[in-house]
Amino acid sequence: QAAEGGASRTMRISNVSLEPDGSEFEINSVKFKTNLLGEFNVYNCAAAVAVGQACAVSPENAAQALGKIQAMPGRLEIINEGQNFTVVVDLAHTPDSFEKVFKLFKDLLARRSSAEPSEGEPHNKIIVVFGSAGGGRDKWKRPELGRIASENSDHLIICNEDPYDESPQIIADEIAGGCKNVKPEIILDRREAITKALKLAREGDIVLILGKGTEQTMVISDQKYNWDDRKIVREEIKKIS
Repeated sequence: QAAEGGASRTMRISNVSLEPDGSEFEINSVKFKTNLLGEFNVYNCAAAVAVGQACAVSPENAAQALGKIQAMPGRLEIINEGQNFTVVVDLAHTPDSFEKVFKLFKDLLARRSSAEPSEGEPHNKIIVVFGSAGGGRDKWKRPELGRIASENSDHLIICNEDPYDESPQIIADEIAGGCKNVKPEIILDRREAITKALKLAREGDIVLILGKGTEQTMVISDQKYNWDDRKIVREEIKKIS
């Protein structure tokens, strides 16, 4: 694959390896390894390299800088506490963003399975935790989120995600109404839902915690609570490890 890097310069991307914990690739024979996920981030890195070259930053120095980036907070952010499965926190909360996140990880798992065929039952499963905001916000999308999640995951858990003044159970039921391929589990308490997902995960599985990203609060009825999916995930992984 190639992208133009200036009027007379061609930037060639090759030897791309996409994994659930990052990406490796070469740009004009210089090796890059990044914690950023997905093919789109390979192209983002290539764009950054092109800008760097225009500012006299060598590809080798760019590779070192990009390798130090741990994550974009709350955007496909990997939470690693030494567990043998992948946990990702992402802001995705619309049907379009759900489609993109699930496609990314299904493609990654498909590549892994074809490259490393295993004997017996594979542990390349997707477990997802999510909800949908209340307060009258975009009610139409709730069954759509359920449909997309049920078509693309092996186990899905529906939980609270800022229900505001709406009934959390009604929101969850509306999401569940769109689930056709996989029967959802409803655990309204978001911490309990995350804990259940982490306990279900086995080596090689992917746990997706979707909907809140870096948000620092959750609103239930008229109460605002301190909340950070990433912090909760780290706490719960340590409890079960």
